[in-house]
Amino acid sequence: MIDAGSNGLCILANFSEQFVLTDAEREQVMHAVLEHVAGRVPVIVTTTHFSSRICAERSRQAQDAGAAHGDDHAALSRRDVPRLRERRFSTSIAPCPTPSTSRS
Repeated sequence: MIDAGSNGLCILANFSEQFVLTDAEREQVMHAVLEHVAGRVPVIVTTTHFSSRICAERSRQAQDAGAAHGDDHAALSRRDVPRLRERRFSTSIAPCPTPSTSRS
């Protein structure tokens, strides 16, 4: 994908492999991709989890490993009020140095 001109990659995305992998398998995929990419393009690692605490841990781990962002696609209902979205963001992603999130 990089040789074809991609400007960045997103791995472990929602509705993909990320929900069927164990934590150890997720880490293995993340490290393998980051090592292979070796900084040639930014890599966003999806860190979504039902627990905000685990999502935050995954995001910090991804960034510590060299990812450009840890990205949380929180499964928030359309009925969720903005206050709930902000609370999720502030506990799961905002503590990371370069947060990214789907907040809509």
